[in-house]
Amino acid sequence: MKSVAGKPVFLFLLPVFFFLHAYNENFAPGLGGAVLTQILLYTGAGLLLSVLLIPVTGNFRKAALGGFVLIALNFFFGALHDTARQILGRGHFLVRYSFIIVFLFILLALFLFCLRKTKRSTDHSYRFLHLLFGVLILWELVSLVPALLSLNKRNTRALSPSLQPCAPCSKPDIYAILTDEYAGEQQLKDIFSFDNTAFYQSLSERGFFIASNSISNYNATVHSMASFFNMEYLPLSGKGLVTQGNMLLCRDIIQHSNTGVFFKKMGYEYRNYSFFELEGEKKAVNNLYFHPRGRILTFGTFVNRFRFDAGFNFFSKSTADRLTRLTFLNDETTDSLTRLEALRTSPKPRFIYSHFSRPHHPYYVDRNGKPMVYNDSLPGFERIKNEYKEHLLYSNQRLLSLIDHILKNARKPPVILLASDHGFRQFDKEAPHQYYFMNLCAIHLPGTVQNPFYNGMSFVNTFRVILNKQFGQQLPMLKDSSTFLTEKALW
Repeated sequence: MKSVAGKPVFLFLLPVFFFLHAYNENFAPGLGGAVLTQILLYTGAGLLLSVLLIPVTGNFRKAALGGFVLIALNFFFGALHDTARQILGRGHFLVRYSFIIVFLFILLALFLFCLRKTKRSTDHSYRFLHLLFGVLILWELVSLVPALLSLNKRNTRALSPSLQPCAPCSKPDIYAILTDEYAGEQQLKDIFSFDNTAFYQSLSERGFFIASNSISNYNATVHSMASFFNMEYLPLSGKGLVTQGNMLLCRDIIQHSNTGVFFKKMGYEYRNYSFFELEGEKKAVNNLYFHPRGRILTFGTFVNRFRFDAGFNFFSKSTADRLTRLTFLNDETTDSLTRLEALRTSPKPRFIYSHFSRPHHPYYVDRNGKPMVYNDSLPGFERIKNEYKEHLLYSNQRLLSLIDHILKNARKPPVILLASDHGFRQFDKEAPHQYYFMNLCAIHLPGTVQNPFYNGMSFVNTFRVILNKQFGQQLPMLKDSSTFLTEKALW
Protein backbone atom coordinates (compact mmCIF):
# COMPACT_ATOMS: atom_id res chain seq x y z
CA MET A 1 0.00 0.00 0.00
CA LYS A 2 2.86 2.35 0.85
CA SER A 3 4.48 1.74 -2.52
CA VAL A 4 1.22 2.57 -4.31
CA ALA A 5 0.75 5.76 -2.27
CA GLY A 6 4.21 6.88 -3.38
CA LYS A 7 3.38 6.50 -7.06
CA PRO A 8 1.64 9.21 -9.14
CA VAL A 9 -1.59 7.22 -9.34
CA PHE A 10 -3.44 10.55 -9.58
CA LEU A 11 -2.38 10.68 -13.25
CA PHE A 12 -4.82 7.81 -13.70
CA LEU A 13 -7.40 8.88 -11.11
CA LEU A 14 -7.86 12.34 -12.64
CA PRO A 15 -9.00 11.02 -16.08
CA VAL A 16 -11.14 8.37 -14.37
CA PHE A 17 -12.99 11.04 -12.38
CA PHE A 18 -13.31 13.46 -15.30
CA PHE A 19 -14.73 10.93 -17.75
CA LEU A 20 -16.96 9.25 -15.19
CA HIS A 21 -18.39 12.70 -14.47
CA ALA A 22 -18.83 13.33 -18.21
CA TYR A 23 -20.47 9.90 -18.50
CA ASN A 24 -22.92 10.81 -15.75
CA GLU A 25 -23.74 14.14 -17.39
CA ASN A 26 -24.15 12.66 -20.87
CA PHE A 27 -25.31 9.16 -20.02
CA ALA A 28 -26.39 7.20 -23.07
CA PRO A 29 -26.22 3.59 -24.30
CA GLY A 30 -22.91 2.69 -25.92
CA LEU A 31 -20.88 5.50 -24.37
CA GLY A 32 -18.96 3.27 -21.94
CA GLY A 33 -16.41 2.18 -24.54
CA ALA A 34 -15.59 5.79 -25.41
CA VAL A 35 -15.14 6.54 -21.68
CA LEU A 36 -12.59 3.74 -21.28
CA THR A 37 -10.73 4.80 -24.41
CA GLN A 38 -10.47 8.41 -23.24
CA ILE A 39 -9.28 7.36 -19.77
CA LEU A 40 -6.44 5.32 -21.24
CA LEU A 41 -5.58 8.04 -23.74
CA TYR A 42 -5.32 10.81 -21.15
CA THR A 43 -3.52 8.62 -18.63
CA GLY A 44 -0.90 8.03 -21.31
CA ALA A 45 -0.81 11.76 -22.08
CA GLY A 46 -0.24 12.57 -18.39
CA LEU A 47 2.65 10.09 -18.15
CA LEU A 48 4.22 11.45 -21.33
CA LEU A 49 3.99 15.04 -20.11
CA SER A 50 5.53 14.00 -16.81
CA VAL A 51 8.50 12.44 -18.57
CA LEU A 52 8.96 15.54 -20.73
CA LEU A 53 8.88 17.79 -17.65
CA ILE A 54 11.68 15.94 -15.81
CA PRO A 55 14.39 18.32 -17.14
CA VAL A 56 12.27 21.28 -16.04
CA THR A 57 11.36 20.11 -12.52
CA GLY A 58 14.46 18.06 -11.69
CA ASN A 59 12.87 14.65 -10.98
CA PHE A 60 9.93 12.47 -11.96
CA ARG A 61 7.93 12.92 -8.75
CA LYS A 62 7.79 16.68 -9.22
CA ALA A 63 7.30 16.29 -12.97
CA ALA A 64 4.22 14.13 -12.31
CA LEU A 65 2.67 17.02 -10.38
CA GLY A 66 3.41 19.29 -13.33
CA GLY A 67 1.81 16.81 -15.73
CA PHE A 68 -1.20 16.57 -13.43
CA VAL A 69 -1.67 20.36 -13.44
CA LEU A 70 -1.45 20.53 -17.23
CA ILE A 71 -4.04 17.79 -17.70
CA ALA A 72 -6.30 19.31 -15.01
CA LEU A 73 -6.19 22.74 -16.69
CA ASN A 74 -7.11 21.10 -19.97
CA PHE A 75 -10.00 19.19 -18.38
CA PHE A 76 -11.57 21.95 -16.31
CA PHE A 77 -10.95 24.88 -18.63
CA GLY A 78 -14.43 24.77 -20.14
CA ALA A 79 -16.25 24.99 -16.81
CA LEU A 80 -14.00 27.83 -15.61
CA HIS A 81 -14.31 29.70 -18.90
CA ASP A 82 -18.12 29.42 -18.88
CA THR A 83 -18.30 30.71 -15.31
CA ALA A 84 -16.06 33.66 -16.17
CA ARG A 85 -18.17 34.48 -19.22
CA GLN A 86 -21.35 34.45 -17.15
CA ILE A 87 -19.88 36.75 -14.52
CA LEU A 88 -17.87 39.12 -16.73
CA GLY A 89 -19.68 38.88 -20.06
CA ARG A 90 -18.61 37.13 -23.24
CA GLY A 91 -16.83 40.20 -24.62
CA HIS A 92 -14.70 40.97 -21.55
CA PHE A 93 -10.97 40.98 -22.25
CA LEU A 94 -10.33 38.61 -19.31
CA VAL A 95 -12.22 35.82 -21.13
CA ARG A 96 -10.52 36.34 -24.49
CA TYR A 97 -8.01 33.74 -25.61
CA SER A 98 -5.39 36.42 -26.29
CA PHE A 99 -5.35 37.12 -22.53
CA ILE A 100 -6.03 33.58 -21.31
CA ILE A 101 -3.14 31.96 -23.18
CA VAL A 102 -0.60 34.53 -21.95
CA PHE A 103 -1.96 34.33 -18.41
CA LEU A 104 -1.86 30.52 -18.31
CA PHE A 105 1.65 30.44 -19.77
CA ILE A 106 2.94 32.80 -17.06
CA LEU A 107 1.03 30.91 -14.34
CA LEU A 108 2.42 27.54 -15.44
CA ALA A 109 5.94 28.91 -15.75
CA LEU A 110 5.79 30.23 -12.18
CA PHE A 111 4.35 26.94 -10.91
CA LEU A 112 7.05 24.84 -12.56
CA PHE A 113 9.76 27.22 -11.34
CA CYS A 114 8.49 26.98 -7.73
CA LEU A 115 8.14 23.22 -8.08
CA ARG A 116 11.78 22.91 -9.10
CA LYS A 117 13.05 25.18 -6.33
CA THR A 118 11.00 23.76 -3.45
CA LYS A 119 12.72 21.43 -0.99
CA ARG A 120 9.47 20.14 0.47
CA SER A 121 8.52 16.51 0.02
CA THR A 122 5.83 15.64 -2.50
CA ASP A 123 4.39 12.95 -0.20
CA HIS A 124 1.66 15.16 1.24
CA SER A 125 0.54 16.31 -2.23
CA TYR A 126 0.44 12.73 -3.46
CA ARG A 127 -1.65 11.52 -0.51
CA PHE A 128 -4.04 14.46 -0.78
CA LEU A 129 -4.64 13.96 -4.52
CA HIS A 130 -5.13 10.21 -4.11
CA LEU A 131 -7.65 10.71 -1.32
CA LEU A 132 -9.46 13.54 -3.08
CA PHE A 133 -9.95 11.75 -6.37
CA GLY A 134 -10.68 8.45 -4.68
CA VAL A 135 -13.64 10.07 -2.92
CA LEU A 136 -14.77 11.88 -6.08
CA ILE A 137 -14.63 8.68 -8.14
CA LEU A 138 -16.62 6.81 -5.50
CA TRP A 139 -19.27 9.53 -5.62
CA GLU A 140 -19.48 9.36 -9.42
CA LEU A 141 -19.83 5.57 -9.33
CA VAL A 142 -22.67 5.81 -6.81
CA SER A 143 -24.33 8.51 -8.96
CA LEU A 144 -24.04 6.29 -12.02
CA VAL A 145 -26.02 3.39 -10.52
CA PRO A 146 -29.55 4.88 -11.08
CA ALA A 147 -28.75 5.60 -14.73
CA LEU A 148 -27.50 2.04 -15.29
CA LEU A 149 -30.58 0.58 -13.62
CA SER A 150 -32.85 2.74 -15.76
CA LEU A 151 -31.59 1.03 -18.90
CA ASN A 152 -33.74 -1.99 -18.15
CA LYS A 153 -36.82 0.21 -17.75
CA ARG A 154 -36.23 2.34 -20.86
CA ASN A 155 -37.31 0.06 -23.69
CA THR A 156 -37.30 2.29 -26.75
CA ARG A 157 -38.36 -0.53 -29.07
CA ALA A 158 -41.36 -1.86 -27.14
CA LEU A 159 -43.56 -1.36 -30.19
CA SER A 160 -41.60 -3.72 -32.45
CA PRO A 161 -43.11 -7.07 -31.27
CA SER A 162 -46.57 -5.89 -32.36
CA LEU A 163 -45.31 -5.19 -35.90
CA GLN A 164 -45.83 -8.37 -37.91
CA PRO A 165 -44.80 -8.96 -41.54
CA CYS A 166 -47.55 -8.69 -44.13
CA ALA A 167 -47.09 -11.61 -46.56
CA PRO A 168 -49.62 -10.51 -49.23
CA CYS A 169 -48.48 -6.87 -49.17
CA SER A 170 -46.40 -5.54 -52.05
CA LYS A 171 -42.90 -4.46 -51.18
CA PRO A 172 -42.09 -1.28 -53.11
CA ASP A 173 -38.80 0.49 -52.65
CA ILE A 174 -39.13 3.19 -50.01
CA TYR A 175 -37.37 6.54 -50.28
CA ALA A 176 -37.29 8.65 -47.11
CA ILE A 177 -36.03 12.03 -48.32
CA LEU A 178 -35.50 14.46 -45.46
CA THR A 179 -34.67 18.14 -45.64
CA ASP A 180 -33.35 20.19 -42.75
CA GLU A 181 -35.34 23.21 -41.57
CA TYR A 182 -37.73 23.32 -44.51
CA ALA A 183 -40.48 25.60 -43.22
CA GLY A 184 -44.15 24.66 -43.41
CA GLU A 185 -46.58 26.48 -45.68
CA GLN A 186 -48.07 28.69 -42.96
CA GLN A 187 -44.68 29.69 -41.57
CA LEU A 188 -43.48 30.66 -45.04
CA LYS A 189 -46.51 32.90 -45.44
CA ASP A 190 -46.38 34.45 -41.97
CA ILE A 191 -42.63 34.95 -41.53
CA PHE A 192 -41.34 35.22 -45.09
CA SER A 193 -44.42 36.54 -46.95
CA PHE A 194 -43.68 33.71 -49.37
CA ASP A 195 -46.21 31.58 -51.23
CA ASN A 196 -44.89 28.05 -51.85
CA THR A 197 -48.01 26.89 -53.67
CA ALA A 198 -46.14 26.24 -56.93
CA PHE A 199 -43.92 23.65 -55.23
CA TYR A 200 -46.86 21.89 -53.58
CA GLN A 201 -48.68 21.88 -56.92
CA SER A 202 -45.64 20.33 -58.60
CA LEU A 203 -45.62 17.57 -56.00
CA SER A 204 -49.36 16.97 -56.47
CA GLU A 205 -48.85 16.62 -60.22
CA ARG A 206 -46.33 13.86 -59.49
CA GLY A 207 -48.81 11.93 -57.39
CA PHE A 208 -47.88 13.25 -53.95
CA PHE A 209 -50.29 13.85 -51.10
CA ILE A 210 -49.56 16.75 -48.76
CA ALA A 211 -50.10 16.59 -45.00
CA SER A 212 -51.71 19.94 -44.31
CA ASN A 213 -50.49 21.83 -41.25
CA SER A 214 -48.07 19.04 -40.38
CA ILE A 215 -45.70 19.53 -37.44
CA SER A 216 -42.59 17.98 -35.98
CA ASN A 217 -42.61 16.73 -32.40
CA TYR A 218 -39.33 18.44 -31.51
CA ASN A 219 -37.50 21.51 -32.78
CA ALA A 220 -34.10 19.76 -32.95
CA THR A 221 -33.05 17.49 -35.81
CA VAL A 222 -31.80 14.41 -33.97
CA HIS A 223 -34.79 14.36 -31.59
CA SER A 224 -37.24 14.84 -34.43
CA MET A 225 -35.70 12.06 -36.52
CA ALA A 226 -35.68 9.65 -33.57
CA SER A 227 -39.43 10.12 -33.00
CA PHE A 228 -39.98 9.84 -36.76
CA PHE A 229 -38.20 6.49 -37.18
CA ASN A 230 -39.31 5.03 -33.87
CA MET A 231 -42.97 6.13 -34.12
CA GLU A 232 -42.83 6.95 -30.41
CA TYR A 233 -42.24 9.99 -28.20
CA LEU A 234 -38.79 10.08 -26.64
CA PRO A 235 -37.92 9.17 -23.02
CA LEU A 236 -35.81 12.29 -22.53
CA SER A 237 -34.07 13.23 -19.30
CA GLY A 238 -33.89 16.90 -18.37
CA LYS A 239 -37.11 17.64 -20.24
CA GLY A 240 -36.98 20.76 -22.34
CA LEU A 241 -33.19 20.95 -22.58
CA VAL A 242 -30.93 19.61 -25.30
CA THR A 243 -28.16 17.57 -23.71
CA GLN A 244 -25.43 15.44 -25.22
CA GLY A 245 -26.81 12.41 -23.38
CA ASN A 246 -30.23 12.86 -24.98
CA MET A 247 -28.66 13.44 -28.38
CA LEU A 248 -26.74 10.17 -28.04
CA LEU A 249 -29.93 8.40 -27.00
CA CYS A 250 -31.67 9.77 -30.09
CA ARG A 251 -28.81 8.67 -32.34
CA ASP A 252 -29.06 5.19 -30.84
CA ILE A 253 -32.81 5.13 -31.51
CA ILE A 254 -32.28 6.25 -35.12
CA GLN A 255 -29.69 3.54 -35.58
CA HIS A 256 -32.03 0.78 -34.32
CA SER A 257 -35.69 1.80 -34.40
CA ASN A 258 -39.14 0.22 -34.49
CA THR A 259 -39.42 0.93 -38.21
CA GLY A 260 -36.03 -0.70 -38.72
CA VAL A 261 -37.20 -3.86 -36.97
CA PHE A 262 -40.35 -3.97 -39.09
CA PHE A 263 -38.77 -3.42 -42.49
CA LYS A 264 -36.09 -6.00 -41.76
CA LYS A 265 -38.89 -8.46 -40.95
CA MET A 266 -40.31 -7.58 -44.35
CA GLY A 267 -36.98 -8.41 -46.01
CA TYR A 268 -35.90 -4.87 -46.82
CA GLU A 269 -32.28 -3.83 -47.33
CA TYR A 270 -31.15 -0.44 -46.08
CA ARG A 271 -29.28 2.20 -48.04
CA ASN A 272 -28.09 5.08 -45.88
CA TYR A 273 -27.23 8.41 -47.53
CA SER A 274 -27.46 10.54 -44.41
CA PHE A 275 -25.27 11.82 -41.57
CA PHE A 276 -26.70 9.32 -39.05
CA GLU A 277 -25.91 5.63 -38.56
CA LEU A 278 -28.93 3.59 -39.62
CA GLU A 279 -29.62 -0.13 -39.13
CA GLY A 280 -26.02 -1.22 -39.50
CA GLU A 281 -25.33 1.08 -42.44
CA LYS A 282 -22.64 3.71 -41.93
CA LYS A 283 -23.38 7.35 -42.61
CA ALA A 284 -22.51 8.63 -46.07
CA VAL A 285 -21.43 12.13 -45.04
CA ASN A 286 -20.27 13.88 -41.89
CA ASN A 287 -22.20 16.65 -40.22
CA LEU A 288 -20.25 19.03 -37.98
CA TYR A 289 -23.15 19.17 -35.51
CA PHE A 290 -23.07 15.44 -34.74
CA HIS A 291 -19.72 14.47 -33.27
CA PRO A 292 -18.05 11.13 -32.53
CA ARG A 293 -18.88 9.79 -29.08
CA GLY A 294 -15.37 10.35 -27.76
CA ARG A 295 -15.42 14.01 -28.82
CA ILE A 296 -18.64 14.57 -26.89
CA LEU A 297 -16.84 13.68 -23.66
CA THR A 298 -14.08 16.22 -24.27
CA PHE A 299 -16.05 19.27 -25.45
CA GLY A 300 -15.12 21.22 -22.32
CA THR A 301 -11.36 20.68 -22.58
CA PHE A 302 -9.06 23.54 -23.47
CA VAL A 303 -7.85 21.83 -26.65
CA ASN A 304 -11.35 21.37 -28.06
CA ARG A 305 -12.67 24.70 -26.83
CA PHE A 306 -9.79 26.57 -28.40
CA ARG A 307 -10.15 24.65 -31.65
CA PHE A 308 -13.88 25.42 -31.76
CA ASP A 309 -13.73 29.05 -30.61
CA ALA A 310 -10.52 30.27 -32.24
CA GLY A 311 -9.24 27.54 -34.54
CA PHE A 312 -10.60 29.27 -37.64
CA ASN A 313 -7.94 31.97 -37.20
CA PHE A 314 -5.30 29.41 -38.14
CA PHE A 315 -7.05 27.97 -41.20
CA SER A 316 -5.60 28.54 -44.61
CA LYS A 317 -7.94 30.22 -47.08
CA SER A 318 -8.46 26.95 -48.94
CA THR A 319 -9.30 25.13 -45.70
CA ALA A 320 -11.71 27.87 -44.62
CA ASP A 321 -13.44 27.79 -48.01
CA ARG A 322 -13.71 23.99 -47.87
CA LEU A 323 -15.30 24.06 -44.41
CA THR A 324 -17.63 26.86 -45.43
CA ARG A 325 -18.87 24.82 -48.40
CA LEU A 326 -18.87 21.47 -46.59
CA THR A 327 -22.63 21.32 -46.02
CA PHE A 328 -23.37 22.20 -49.63
CA LEU A 329 -20.90 19.59 -50.89
CA ASN A 330 -22.40 16.99 -48.54
CA ASP A 331 -25.83 17.66 -50.01
CA GLU A 332 -24.48 17.25 -53.53
CA THR A 333 -22.92 13.94 -52.47
CA THR A 334 -26.21 12.76 -50.96
CA ASP A 335 -28.06 13.77 -54.13
CA SER A 336 -25.59 11.90 -56.36
CA LEU A 337 -25.66 8.74 -54.24
CA THR A 338 -29.46 8.71 -54.20
CA ARG A 339 -29.60 9.10 -57.99
CA LEU A 340 -27.14 6.25 -58.44
CA GLU A 341 -29.20 4.07 -56.11
CA ALA A 342 -32.30 4.76 -58.20
CA LEU A 343 -30.47 3.33 -61.23
CA ARG A 344 -29.54 0.10 -59.47
CA THR A 345 -31.60 -3.06 -59.30
CA SER A 346 -31.82 -5.32 -56.28
CA PRO A 347 -33.44 -8.72 -55.69
CA LYS A 348 -34.69 -7.39 -52.36
CA PRO A 349 -36.84 -4.33 -51.64
CA ARG A 350 -34.84 -1.33 -50.44
CA PHE A 351 -35.31 1.35 -47.80
CA ILE A 352 -33.32 4.39 -48.93
CA TYR A 353 -32.73 7.19 -46.42
CA SER A 354 -31.37 10.45 -47.84
CA HIS A 355 -31.01 13.42 -45.50
CA PHE A 356 -30.19 16.85 -46.92
CA SER A 357 -28.98 19.78 -44.84
CA ARG A 358 -30.62 22.33 -47.14
CA PRO A 359 -32.35 24.70 -46.92
CA HIS A 360 -30.75 25.07 -43.46
CA HIS A 361 -28.04 27.72 -43.27
CA PRO A 362 -25.35 28.42 -44.39
CA TYR A 363 -26.97 29.55 -47.62
CA TYR A 364 -24.36 28.96 -50.30
CA VAL A 365 -26.32 29.39 -53.51
CA ASP A 366 -29.28 31.34 -54.82
CA ARG A 367 -32.31 29.99 -56.66
CA ASN A 368 -30.23 29.53 -59.80
CA GLY A 369 -27.47 27.56 -58.08
CA LYS A 370 -25.08 30.50 -58.31
CA PRO A 371 -22.93 31.66 -55.36
CA MET A 372 -25.09 33.71 -53.05
CA VAL A 373 -24.66 37.47 -53.36
CA TYR A 374 -25.03 38.73 -49.81
CA ASN A 375 -26.93 42.01 -49.51
CA ASP A 376 -25.27 43.85 -46.62
CA SER A 377 -27.66 46.77 -47.00
CA LEU A 378 -30.50 44.70 -45.54
CA PRO A 379 -31.00 44.54 -41.75
CA GLY A 380 -29.75 41.33 -40.18
CA PHE A 381 -32.93 39.26 -40.08
CA GLU A 382 -34.22 40.63 -43.40
CA ARG A 383 -30.99 39.47 -45.01
CA ILE A 384 -31.38 36.01 -43.47
CA LYS A 385 -34.97 35.77 -44.75
CA ASN A 386 -33.92 36.78 -48.25
CA GLU A 387 -31.08 34.25 -48.34
CA TYR A 388 -33.29 31.51 -46.92
CA LYS A 389 -35.94 32.06 -49.61
CA GLU A 390 -33.29 31.95 -52.34
CA HIS A 391 -31.86 28.71 -50.95
CA LEU A 392 -35.37 27.29 -50.54
CA LEU A 393 -36.15 27.91 -54.20
CA TYR A 394 -32.92 26.17 -55.16
CA SER A 395 -33.85 23.26 -52.86
CA ASN A 396 -37.27 23.01 -54.52
CA GLN A 397 -35.70 22.61 -57.94
CA ARG A 398 -33.21 19.99 -56.77
CA LEU A 399 -35.84 18.00 -54.88
CA LEU A 400 -38.22 17.91 -57.84
CA SER A 401 -35.38 16.88 -60.12
CA LEU A 402 -34.42 14.05 -57.75
CA ILE A 403 -38.03 12.87 -57.47
CA ASP A 404 -38.40 12.86 -61.26
CA HIS A 405 -35.23 10.80 -61.54
CA ILE A 406 -36.51 8.25 -58.99
CA LEU A 407 -39.94 7.94 -60.63
CA LYS A 408 -38.47 7.64 -64.12
CA ASN A 409 -36.08 4.82 -63.19
CA ALA A 410 -38.25 2.85 -60.75
CA ARG A 411 -39.13 -0.69 -61.90
CA LYS A 412 -42.41 -0.38 -60.01
CA PRO A 413 -44.01 2.62 -58.29
CA PRO A 414 -42.04 3.43 -55.12
CA VAL A 415 -43.07 4.93 -51.84
CA ILE A 416 -41.46 8.37 -51.60
CA LEU A 417 -41.73 10.34 -48.40
CA LEU A 418 -40.53 13.94 -48.61
CA ALA A 419 -40.42 15.69 -45.26
CA SER A 420 -38.49 18.16 -43.14
CA ASP A 421 -37.30 17.55 -39.60
CA HIS A 422 -38.68 20.85 -38.23
CA GLY A 423 -39.48 24.39 -39.26
CA PHE A 424 -37.29 27.46 -39.69
CA ARG A 425 -35.51 28.38 -36.44
CA GLN A 426 -32.97 31.11 -37.26
CA PHE A 427 -34.92 33.96 -35.70
CA ASP A 428 -33.17 37.09 -34.48
CA LYS A 429 -35.31 37.02 -31.34
CA GLU A 430 -37.74 34.69 -29.62
CA ALA A 431 -40.64 33.80 -31.93
CA PRO A 432 -43.94 32.05 -31.19
CA HIS A 433 -43.00 28.44 -30.55
CA GLN A 434 -45.50 26.95 -32.98
CA TYR A 435 -43.41 28.19 -35.92
CA TYR A 436 -40.43 26.05 -34.92
CA PHE A 437 -42.45 22.88 -35.60
CA MET A 438 -44.24 23.73 -38.88
CA ASN A 439 -42.68 21.37 -41.40
CA LEU A 440 -43.03 19.85 -44.84
CA CYS A 441 -44.60 16.40 -45.18
CA ALA A 442 -45.61 14.87 -48.52
CA ILE A 443 -45.88 11.27 -49.71
CA HIS A 444 -46.16 9.28 -52.91
CA LEU A 445 -48.00 6.01 -52.18
CA PRO A 446 -48.51 3.53 -55.04
CA GLY A 447 -52.18 3.00 -55.91
CA THR A 448 -53.51 5.36 -53.26
CA VAL A 449 -56.30 7.64 -54.44
CA GLN A 450 -57.06 9.47 -51.21
CA ASN A 451 -54.78 11.45 -48.95
CA PRO A 452 -53.77 9.07 -46.12
CA PHE A 453 -52.65 11.93 -43.92
CA TYR A 454 -54.86 14.04 -41.69
CA ASN A 455 -54.79 17.73 -40.90
CA GLY A 456 -52.23 18.63 -38.22
CA MET A 457 -50.46 15.25 -38.23
CA SER A 458 -47.17 15.17 -36.37
CA PHE A 459 -43.95 13.39 -37.29
CA VAL A 460 -44.39 10.60 -34.75
CA ASN A 461 -47.45 9.35 -36.66
CA THR A 462 -46.00 9.53 -40.18
CA PHE A 463 -44.76 5.95 -40.37
CA ARG A 464 -47.79 4.74 -38.41
CA VAL A 465 -49.93 6.01 -41.30
CA ILE A 466 -47.60 4.48 -43.91
CA LEU A 467 -47.43 1.08 -42.21
CA ASN A 468 -51.20 0.96 -41.76
CA LYS A 469 -51.95 2.04 -45.32
CA GLN A 470 -49.25 0.15 -47.22
CA PHE A 471 -48.29 -2.79 -45.01
CA GLY A 472 -51.46 -3.94 -43.30
CA GLN A 473 -50.65 -2.83 -39.76
CA GLN A 474 -53.22 -1.63 -37.22
CA LEU A 475 -51.27 1.00 -35.31
CA PRO A 476 -53.27 3.59 -33.36
CA MET A 477 -52.45 7.24 -33.89
CA LEU A 478 -50.69 8.91 -30.97
CA LYS A 479 -51.84 12.25 -29.67
CA ASP A 480 -50.08 14.93 -31.71
CA SER A 481 -47.96 17.24 -29.58
CA SER A 482 -44.66 19.10 -29.71
CA THR A 483 -41.95 19.68 -27.13
CA PHE A 484 -39.93 22.88 -27.38
CA LEU A 485 -36.29 22.14 -26.62
CA THR A 486 -33.88 24.80 -25.45
CA GLU A 487 -30.47 24.53 -27.05
CA LYS A 488 -27.73 25.86 -24.84
CA ALA A 489 -24.01 25.46 -25.43
CA LEU A 490 -23.14 21.77 -25.29
CA TRP A 491 -19.40 22.21 -24.71
